[in-house]
Amino acid sequence: MFERVYVKHSNYGSSLMEVFKGLAQEARICIANTESVNNNDEDGTVDEVFKSLLKYSSTARVVACFCEGMTVRNILKAIRRWNATGELLLVGSDGWSDRPDVVEGFEHEAVGGISVRIDSPYVQEFDSYYFNLNPENNTRNPWFQEFWEFKFNCSLPLKTRSEATRMQSLNQYNRTCTGLSKFVASLIIACIYCRQQQIYNSHAIRVT
Repeated sequence: MFERVYVKHSNYGSSLMEVFKGLAQEARICIANTESVNNNDEDGTVDEVFKSLLKYSSTARVVACFCEGMTVRNILKAIRRWNATGELLLVGSDGWSDRPDVVEGFEHEAVGGISVRIDSPYVQEFDSYYFNLNPENNTRNPWFQEFWEFKFNCSLPLKTRSEATRMQSLNQYNRTCTGLSKFVASLIIACIYCRQQQIYNSHAIRVT
């Protein structure tokens, strides 16, 4: 049994192409055409790609699109411009599977499309680990100190830093980080948890 598909890809999906071709061959799926499109391509460029796809639409209607969200949106726009709703069926990867902004305003053109997403269950244990990281206990990540300074707009007085790095940081942020930064971070995290549990409406948070 043979099915014909197009393959569209962007920078996001280039690495998936060879894998897809190998699996398609094993499944006896015939690839009718391969095109490349980027998320910042102008309408004229997208239209040329879309015209190429339509040439095979009598025998190949499935478009396997390894694309980013905005690339898919540009394709949906092209479908509308060419009045080709229903001509092609988009089957996509996880780059746009759970993003309403991709199809907003183009729901009619997207009808029948299928996208997949890897199951990524929420890991509660990671929150406890991540939200307790600070510059003193997270020595594994060499960029964490820089991230902390940028996030809280302050300079870290850590002994592990060279004097040159320390002075450069002070010149950039003009103040030294204190324990208040961690308090602010903890407060923000607490607010996030409260919102997740939907208790803002019935509880008041008081900070003294």
